[in-house]
Amino acid sequence: MYGSIIHYNGSAWTLIYSGGGYNIGGIWGSSGSNVFAVKSGGTIFHYDGSAWFPMNTVTLIDLNGVWGSYRSDVFAVGCDGVILHYAGSAWSSMHTGTTANLNGVWGSSGNDVFAVGKYGTILYYSLFTIKFRLFLPLLPRS
Repeated sequence: MYGSIIHYNGSAWTLIYSGGGYNIGGIWGSSGSNVFAVKSGGTIFHYDGSAWFPMNTVTLIDLNGVWGSYRSDVFAVGCDGVILHYAGSAWSSMHTGTTANLNGVWGSSGNDVFAVGKYGTILYYSLFTIKFRLFLPLLPRS
C-alpha cells in the first residue's frame, strides 16, 4: 500500500487511491469533498468527493506538508524552502528566503500561517508582511 490513501467511514477502512509508489508527504481537507494530498516530485492531488485528480504545480521539488484555511486558500511546503499557495485556480510559488527543507505548515487563518522545517527553521506569513519571514532558531552557546 506504498503511497496509498485509505478512508475510514466510521466502521471500516477502504482504499480510495493507490499512489503509484510515491511517498505522500501530507494531507489536508476542509470537507469530505475538498481534500489535498502532497507527494514527492511536486505532485499535488485534489479529491472532490468522488475521485482524486492531479493538479498543475510550479515545482518538481518533494512536498512534505499541506494546510489550508479554506478550500481556495491552501499552502503546501517542501524541500529546499519551497512554499506553494493555492488561491482557488492555480498554485503559485512564494518567496521564503530559505533553502531548508520545510516539513509542516499550519495557521489560524489564511493571514496567519507558520511553516516549520529542518534546523529549527520557522517561517511566518501574515497579510501585513505579504511574504514569509524567516525566524532563526536560538542555538545554545558553547
